[in-house]
Amino acid sequence: MPARVAPLDPVALDRVLRDTITAIERGHQQVFFIAEQARDEYEEVARELEEVREEVRRLVDEVDQLARLEQRARLRLVEISRHFPLHGEEAYREAYEEAMRVHEQLARMRERESQLRQRRDVLERRLRRLGETMSRAEELAAQIRLALELLSGKLSDLVRRARDLSHRYHVGLMMLQAQEEERRRLARDIHDGPAQMLARRGCRGPGGVVPPPGP
Repeated sequence: MPARVAPLDPVALDRVLRDTITAIERGHQQVFFIAEQARDEYEEVARELEEVREEVRRLVDEVDQLARLEQRARLRLVEISRHFPLHGEEAYREAYEEAMRVHEQLARMRERESQLRQRRDVLERRLRRLGETMSRAEELAAQIRLALELLSGKLSDLVRRARDLSHRYHVGLMMLQAQEEERRRLARDIHDGPAQMLARRGCRGPGGVVPPPGP
């Protein structure tokens, strides 16, 4: 006889489904919170990135201007150096100090520009990752919301079907039990038939005549 399977309990199924829906709702809230955090951070990073880009553009213009000033200062220093007797030591010293001042200022601006470019690249990569995270979180939240709607909408139908399946299970179990009892009766009949025949043969008298039953 096959092992019995516990019948479906509509009340237990309803409780399990509602617990499942509650857990999914908590997960949906968590995913929604992650999406909101990613959106807020995305907007903050986007603002900072725009500021850095604007600063880089401004520094590029300043570096170009300083590079031209440095070039003129160097040419001025070379010109005074070639005609040193004509210009004198004071003019040479002033030209040299001016060239060095512009050169140092240009070096600082280029270093600042390089740092800002690196910062810009970091922010751009971060912004892309945040955008991907935000998109995935929003997509997942939409999928979970759809699953919740489907589960909530089908809950009563599932419980109704569970009751129907439970009824069918009991009916089927009764049929199996009846069939098993019938099988056992048939087995007994098959087993007892030859035994009775042998017993009757053993009871035959001389000449194969069966003695009459007793009074």
